[in-house]
Amino acid sequence: MVPAVPGQSYIDLDSGNLWIKVSGTQTLGWLLIGPSGGVPANPGTGGGGTSMQVFQAASDPNGNITATGPGLAIGDGTQLGKLWAKSTAGTSNMDWFLLIG
Repeated sequence: MVPAVPGQSYIDLDSGNLWIKVSGTQTLGWLLIGPSGGVPANPGTGGGGTSMQVFQAASDPNGNITATGPGLAIGDGTQLGKLWAKSTAGTSNMDWFLLIG
């Protein structure tokens, strides 16, 4: 992978996979989202690790989604179109930051 800062995205033109940088500043810390333009893997309302969380809430995922990071959450309802990343490896309902939206 390539060096970047958390929050940046990368599309592998050979495979078409979309990656989001979730930690570090060197070549590690990338989270595979899946094929660009595709449906995220493992949609749901809980879990963690490298899974994608789908949530509907009046506010951001902080306090709403408990997950073991790093992870991603995509909004629905009032949060539609927003993509959040969990920046820490521990299990909690905090440390989410907005990537897109």
